[in-house]
Amino acid sequence: MAEPDEPTPPLEEEPVLQFHLPHWMEYLMSWTQDDGSQKTYIPLPENHPFYAMIGKVASQWAHLEHILDCTIWELLGSIPQVEAACVTSQLMGVRPRCQAIISLCTSRGIASELIVPVKRLMNDAHTAGDWRNRWVHDPWWYDLDTKAAGQFRSMAPIDRRFGIFEMTESSLADTLSAIRELMYKAMRISADIHHALEASRRMSPSARP
Repeated sequence: MAEPDEPTPPLEEEPVLQFHLPHWMEYLMSWTQDDGSQKTYIPLPENHPFYAMIGKVASQWAHLEHILDCTIWELLGSIPQVEAACVTSQLMGVRPRCQAIISLCTSRGIASELIVPVKRLMNDAHTAGDWRNRWVHDPWWYDLDTKAAGQFRSMAPIDRRFGIFEMTESSLADTLSAIRELMYKAMRISADIHHALEASRRMSPSARP
């Protein structure tokens, strides 16, 4: 008597993203590809893992700007931080913050070799800042056929394409890595300026704090 075949183990199913969209976002978008084919998209589902990475991009960029704000506050000396913040809160982005640091360092007599890294940070932050803006501000879409996440590009200088294009986790990770590197540089700059100001105070006790 032949032995019965062993039962075939069930195939593991891929995790399914649940679509729980606000009623005002429950809409489809049909987009014609370059090859003439039609694709159907919905806004990125609210439980998609990319949201965590997008949040990290936004949060770490905010930390970068905060490090620069703290540097400006210290350079302003005896002005209460809450009053100094009334000024820095009007600065949009890394570039004007770096420009303020450069001007304040010059005014306070900080050595020129400590200003060079500030200029370098200002230039290095340009590309990462452009990508940060794209990840945060361009609308995210979800391809119902391929289950891929994409963004609508609108000819921004950093990515001169038009339409919905698939985005990868590695691209987001590259931006995160670049922002972290900028944060480390900003912290080093802040520490060096702090030590320079401390040395100046010790040499000139009557000078302004």
